[in-house]
Amino acid sequence: APASGAGPMAARPPAPPGGRGNGCSAAAAEVELCAHAFAWAARGPRRASCCAPFPRALGGMADRFAAACIELDALPRAEKWRDVCVGSAAGNAREALAEFIHTGAARMRACHMETEPSALPDWLRRQCAAAGGGVDGTWPCAVMCVDLDAGGRSARSSAFAAAAVRNGTRRLYHGTAAERLHSIFRCGGLISASGRETLERNGSVFGDGIYLAEHLTTALSFATPAAVDGWSAAATLPRRAAPVLVVELVQDGADRVENGYHVVSNADLCRVTHVLLFDTGSGGGTRKAESAHRAALSSEGAQQVGYGERAVIALRTLFARSGLSPSAAVVLLYACLLLVSRLGR
Repeated sequence: APASGAGPMAARPPAPPGGRGNGCSAAAAEVELCAHAFAWAARGPRRASCCAPFPRALGGMADRFAAACIELDALPRAEKWRDVCVGSAAGNAREALAEFIHTGAARMRACHMETEPSALPDWLRRQCAAAGGGVDGTWPCAVMCVDLDAGGRSARSSAFAAAAVRNGTRRLYHGTAAERLHSIFRCGGLISASGRETLERNGSVFGDGIYLAEHLTTALSFATPAAVDGWSAAATLPRRAAPVLVVELVQDGADRVENGYHVVSNADLCRVTHVLLFDTGSGGGTRKAESAHRAALSSEGAQQVGYGERAVIALRTLFARSGLSPSAAVVLLYACLLLVSRLGR
């Protein structure tokens, strides 16, 4: 049996059991999440890489980012898209953007959404409680069960399904930046960013690949809130949030397992099943992602990924690319580690 109870994958992930949702229709939740993801990418500092693919109908040029955000904010609330935008001939930029967002939402299928801790599945409640002792800030403000390849028609989905049936799966976590959600959604899941200067964020101390964590508290320390507001017309999801992805990995699918990290080079062996959003306070809600980050970094489970290790990861990546001689790198690394240890006292 799988170590975390994930089991062989069905064609689509099941809705989280227990309790009831907040009454928001799945279609509206899908649209809001995809619209937020596009806005965070288009308004972020790495828009050129994080906003890919860019809607062709909007020109596909960098100077269209600001215009696209204006058109996005001019769209009505998600519940009205079907009547106002969807199904139109996309004769102008606003309609084209609506079609682009809605197409992405239709592909991902957000099948269920929970907002109350008491309604979360047992496995997630246990992980949240472990991240800081169950303080209010550790609970996600929204849990969305997603299928980034609705229908399972792609070669990647077929490869995962076949391997999952043979070996079973386990549940792991991946903290990411809010501005990267758009690209993750449109690409159908996670890919390795190791060695890509425009994508890599935290180095690759355990080698190249997709980094997945065994504990939510570890993934939370890598989740980066949006620096800008998302879609202004959103009625349910927070406009700024720190995302953690729940990922199912085929058993023995990791190339390496180090200090609670599973490093995966074959993206076909993992699949995103849930998006957890931690509210940063803009756009409503009281559960702050900053509280979750502090709780995660101070909890016992996060000792493996404290500030010292984050510094080592960054320094080792820097040295690998700097061209320093081994002896010079060792001396500089020792000095940096000494400084980090003193700051941590």
